[in-house]
Formats: sequence, C-alpha cells, structure tokens
Amino acid sequence: MGFSVALNDISNLVNSIGYPVAVDRYRAYPAVFPQFTTVVGVDAATGEGTSDGLLGHREGDFVGGVAAEVSFGQPLQASTAGNGYLRQVKGRKYGGELIVPREAFATPQWQRTIGPRIERFVASTVTSIAQRKDQLAADVLQKGTLSAGHLATFDQSYSGAPWANGAKSYDNLSAFNAAHTLALSSTTFSNITVSLALSATNLATVQQTMMGTNNLDERGNKTLIIPNVLVVPPGLMNTALTIVNSALVPGSANNDSNTLQGMFRVVTNPFLSDDTDAWYVLASDSTPLLAIDSGEPTISTRETPDGQSIAIGVWAYFGCAPWLHQGMYACNKATS
Repeated sequence: MGFSVALNDISNLVNSIGYPVAVDRYRAYPAVFPQFTTVVGVDAATGEGTSDGLLGHREGDFVGGVAAEVSFGQPLQASTAGNGYLRQVKGRKYGGELIVPREAFATPQWQRTIGPRIERFVASTVTSIAQRKDQLAADVLQKGTLSAGHLATFDQSYSGAPWANGAKSYDNLSAFNAAHTLALSSTTFSNITVSLALSATNLATVQQTMMGTNNLDERGNKTLIIPNVLVVPPGLMNTALTIVNSALVPGSANNDSNTLQGMFRVVTNPFLSDDTDAWYVLASDSTPLLAIDSGEPTISTRETPDGQSIAIGVWAYFGCAPWLHQGMYACNKATS
C-alpha cells in the first residue's frame, strides 16, 4: 500500500510549517559564541585560507616578508617568506530527525494532526542545535587548558584534510600553554596562569602581558594585540561587570581611578562549567578563535529505506578552533 499523499506534498507541508518556526526560534535564541569568536560562513575563506564548504576551513599561515628601510633611489631589499602553522576548523553537523509512520498520512486530517508535531520537533531541535554551538565554543576555552588536550573538542580532521595534532591546537600544544611556540622563531610565550583569581589588579596584569609580552608575530617580532573581551561563567559576572564598569577601583583605599573602565566587554557564558572561577581574556580584533557557521538550520524530508515512514530532519553545521594563541589568555583554570 502506498502513501495517501505524495512525498512532495509532505515535503511542502513540512517546509511551510517548519521553516517559519526554525527561523523564529533560531533568531530568538541569545547565542553566546558570536560575542567572543570571529564568525565566518561555511563557504568563506580568510586570508590565505581554503574553504571546503560544509566540511571545514583550513589556512596554511603564510608568513610574508619584513619591511626594511631603504634609501631614496635604492631598490627594495629582498626578504625571505615562510610558512606558518596550519590552522584548521572542521564543520560539525548537528541535528536530529523525527520519524513519522506512514499510517499517520492515511487520514484526511493528516495536515492538521501532524502539523503541531512538526512545529514542536523543529522548535526543540533548533534550540538544541544552537546550544550545541555554544557548548563547543565554550569547550574550546575550558578544554583548551588541558595539557593532554581534548580530542572531542580539538580534533579538526575532516574528509580530505587530516589533522596531525590530534587532541591539541595548531602548534601541537594545548590551546592555553605555558610554552607556546612560534612558527619561525625560537621565542616561546605563555597564555595561561593556573592560579589567578579575577580582580582589577590581576586583569590589568593579564592585559599588560598580552599587550607587551605576547604581542608577537610568527617571526617573533612585535605586533599589535589589544585585549578587549572578558569571558566569564555566571558566578563571576557581577565581579567582572564591577571591575570594568566602575569609575573607581573597587575596594581601593584611596578611591583610585579605574583605568580598566570601558576597556573590556564582558561576556557571561553559562556553558563554562568546568571551573566556576576560571576567566578568559581575548583580543577580538586579532581573531583568537575562528568559528564557521552555516547559520539558520536546514529542514529536509525523506522516505525511510523500508518505505514505512517519513523522516523529517533539522540540521546545521558549525565549527570552532583557536586561531591565534597570542590573542587569548586563560586564568584560574587547571591544566588537568
């Protein structure tokens, strides 16, 4: 016995009901990850990067020449270029399916009876997809301190693009590490302090470290790093807002002027749950974290192989990875 209605009619109904719900629910969700990552579309390339569409994005960081002063009338000096670290982020497919038995379409009222189920399924799945995106971006921070790495978060391999670093970041170290290396220099730097509670003094210390010590390009030359984002779990939200918004230094004996006022944007991330007193500083203009995002979820309809059911799918692609260790710093977070 065949279906009482054509698959194309079912697909049209699913789309007419599902897409308005999907768009409304996705746009209403207060996504956290865009507040502290650089987000590009799944088909976008950055710099010398190569986009592999939904699969992922990779960039062999080409380190160009160094400018040198030349006398008037003299030719420019030749400089040696080089290749930096391979940076890569894979697109992860998040989604789910609703399986509807064929008998559900055998009644004249099938549109009225199945419609509400489709709405509820799409709404809940879209919210879950949005939450998975936020969780992955948060894990890049909180799992990034683990010295052993974290395979589920940092394995960026995808079809046609293997990832040699396994559970580690692009320099084959944890994303936050006390001895990060540079591609074309023997200089090392640290972007983690394991024991450092959030305070105005400690935030200023991290700010100066990022701007004056870690501000290095892959050759070890000084560059511009401007930390401006403070990412905290909910338990540190009030402390963070007080530090960056007060006109005077909180708790100071002499009512000193607060030099940090207005210098940081606080992002409260409820998906940071590994350590409730850990905090992270980012320099957003330096693209410390890159995210690829397909945006609003897609809805699909198919017949199951046995012909007995219709599968309604909702899915999206997302990926996130460290892109510049010098532009990120972790504090008060364990390495194991």
